[in-house]
Amino acid sequence: MSNRPVVVGLKRHQPAVLRHALDEARRLGTYVRVAHVVPRAELTRLHGARPPFLEQVRRAVENEVDAPRVDYFTWWGDPAEVLAVESRDACLLVVGGDELPWITKLAGGEVARKVSLTAHCPVEVVPSEDLNPNRVGGVVVAVDGAGPVDGPLLYAFQSAHARHETLQIVTAAGSPDDRVGREARRQRLEDVVGRGQSMFPDVHVLPAVDAEHGVAACLLATQHASLLVLGRPIDHHAPWSPLGVAGRVLRRAKSPVAVVPLNQAIALTGVA
Repeated sequence: MSNRPVVVGLKRHQPAVLRHALDEARRLGTYVRVAHVVPRAELTRLHGARPPFLEQVRRAVENEVDAPRVDYFTWWGDPAEVLAVESRDACLLVVGGDELPWITKLAGGEVARKVSLTAHCPVEVVPSEDLNPNRVGGVVVAVDGAGPVDGPLLYAFQSAHARHETLQIVTAAGSPDDRVGREARRQRLEDVVGRGQSMFPDVHVLPAVDAEHGVAACLLATQHASLLVLGRPIDHHAPWSPLGVAGRVLRRAKSPVAVVPLNQAIALTGVA
């Protein structure tokens, strides 16, 4: 993936978001593209010059130790749409969380939520103010087992491998009376975990945990995990219904959260 960048979308000075993107690029052995989206009139006024905001970002990068290569670009339009286009050639998209006033959310200003649904690569959403950036609680992946689990599970394995951390799997408990369904989910999970361990044998997998309340379990995990991994919602009529957690977790998470497309397993298999 070294020829595919980590793209980071910045709308203001967000040191935690930038640092996370630089760290991920180091782990993946690739470079960073810093995207800054402005109104068209502002872009016209710049006449090709770099905005003062990107100069501030450049100075921050220069202060980093062993920083990867960083490219900068400015464009106009809807930030979520621009980042979705950029994600076609990216290995990872990094954005800040949607810490917005409620009226802005009603007007559709949630960039993280939008790109998590539309990006062509995994999206890692980083709280703009991470009060515990050095957490080493391992990677946690939450799956419900009712749909495809390959993408988020294998991405979680790759992330744990890159971080040299443990992997914790949280599954939806399901109805105690649904023995057939529970057994099918357990078998599907075991099959994918076996593939992950064959691809990344150095990753230590902790015993899986059944959770009755998905939102609470995921939010609890973000208090100590270095990364929480979720699969992208697949129900377009109710986009945050799978797991019943993704939208609420993104808004309240204390750690970075990765939302992974369903076809990410294919990309990871190719890398392996």
